Amino acid sequence: MQISFVNAQSNKTGKIWYTSPANASVKDDPNGWMNDPEWLKALPVGNGHIGAMVFGDVNKERIQLNEMTLWSGSMDEGDNPEAAKSLSQIRSLLLGQV
Repeated sequence: MQISFVNAQSNKTGKIWYTSPANASVKDDPNGWMNDPEWLKALPVGNGHIGAMVFGDVNKERIQLNEMTLWSGSMDEGDNPEAAKSLSQIRSLLLGQV
């Protein structure tokens, strides 16, 4: 995989151009703190609060989501004791079973 960083002339924003997708079929490393090679090839998107890694494999799409309050590794208290009530609805919306 080759990654090219291109500077757009019109608005001076950076662009990342991937020449091939990440392999969405590869399982994550069971040690969650290890970076696996295919995850590093995925396209990072987000705004600092909610983000995703988009693998881009047209045969098997895979998107890993992360939302700031789901991360338990910070000092902030982000737990919502009412969250469990919405879990089934969230799963249905994410899986298109509305």
